[in-house]
Amino acid sequence: MTGVEKIVTTPLGLFSVFLAILFLGWLFMVKLFPPNARAWRKLDLICILVASIGILGITSGNRRFLCERELSEIEPRIGQYERRLRSELNPGVYDRFFNSGLYSSQEIELIEEDYSKMSLWMRYYRDTILTVVENRILIDTTTFEYPTFNMRVSDRDFRRKIDNLMPIILEYNQFIDEYDRFKEGRKKKFFEILYDFLSPLFITIGLAYQIVRWLWENKNGAL
Repeated sequence: MTGVEKIVTTPLGLFSVFLAILFLGWLFMVKLFPPNARAWRKLDLICILVASIGILGITSGNRRFLCERELSEIEPRIGQYERRLRSELNPGVYDRFFNSGLYSSQEIELIEEDYSKMSLWMRYYRDTILTVVENRILIDTTTFEYPTFNMRVSDRDFRRKIDNLMPIILEYNQFIDEYDRFKEGRKKKFFEILYDFLSPLFITIGLAYQIVRWLWENKNGAL
């Protein structure tokens, strides 16, 4: 750790800077070479700008805090969708055979063929989809599509399973969009790292300057 890093990252270092600026400001700006009122106004503006930079560092920290909070709320909800997808993407559910009764033998053949198609589809895409979900990545629905079903009869349970899967994927993707946005917002950008590093120093300079300003006003009866 360099000397500058020790100064801006420790209370003792910042307090030392505060005392040094206070002493030097009093010595040169109050006792030896006091500026006139016009010069003080210019220095006031510079001090405001310096202190503003320090405040900007605080606001970036607020944004990261809010993003962390939102991520902690979204993560459990994404976990719920992961569990739902694991349940819905169970190919064994479609390994079914039907007895004659409700349907004719020809209809049963069509139904079982559709169940078999969906079972094969599940086995083909399941691991890929779940791996994407585990890594909290958007599911690209354009990379897969349902097989073409030839079933003309209405099998309510089959239709319910088919109709339930895609909405779950789309809802999961919506949460992942938010997750990615807050995850990106949590990251520090280069200028924010600079703000975080220097903002305590800038605020310290601003505080010390205000005391020097008060000492000058007190000496010259400007209060």
